[in-house]
Amino acid sequence: MKFNELFDNKPLFGMVHLDNNVDKSVTAQIEEAQREVEVYINNGVIPLIEHNFAPVIVCERVLDWLDDHFKNAIYGVNTLGNYHRAFDLAKRFNIRIIQIDSVCGHLVPSADAIFAQELAELRAQTNVVLLGGVRFKDMPVYSTHSVAEDLRAGVERCDAIVCAGLREGESSPFEKLAEFRSVLGGYPIILGSGVRFENAVEAFELADGAIVGSAFKHTLTYEGELSEQNVRRMVEIVRG
Repeated sequence: MKFNELFDNKPLFGMVHLDNNVDKSVTAQIEEAQREVEVYINNGVIPLIEHNFAPVIVCERVLDWLDDHFKNAIYGVNTLGNYHRAFDLAKRFNIRIIQIDSVCGHLVPSADAIFAQELAELRAQTNVVLLGGVRFKDMPVYSTHSVAEDLRAGVERCDAIVCAGLREGESSPFEKLAEFRSVLGGYPIILGSGVRFENAVEAFELADGAIVGSAFKHTLTYEGELSEQNVRRMVEIVRG
């Protein structure tokens, strides 16, 4: 399935971070993630579940609950470096979207060729929309090609390119987005970091969607609890 077939308008994604919080039981971590997912879906935001270092059971229980309670909801996962696991989960649950932080540029040429082949085989086994980063945040760059060449290779490997800055919560990388747009033309580009209330309108004018994390928290940082008020405010801004 292609990006424009899945979304009627520019999607707003909300991060659900499944971290290994030693101060919370597995049950508490699952319940917190379920609350966040429910807030997002009830407000028209697409949950993007990022499985960091939480126990595997947390991720699986959340996905199982999601499929039981929101059968028709669109949601996605990002299993960080373990992209094989993301595709395995897509075969078991109703996952419609997979995000991979880097689909091109992060490997030396010999390893990149192997990665590209593996990724093509995995994509052929599922019908998910793949969001792929190029020169993404803190990912290393071992490519011997230009940014434009890596972007063109990325187009062959995913359904939308994710453009993100160097660090969590930094200002929206609009210059980087403009560079990507000059190469990709009308190909879907998702802004993957730095979206705030004050720049959300500009972000949605220039990009084809955005992933939001920090702005949805009470603290307006990576850490902290989800604020439904902030979620509603952002939705009003980008849908207004």
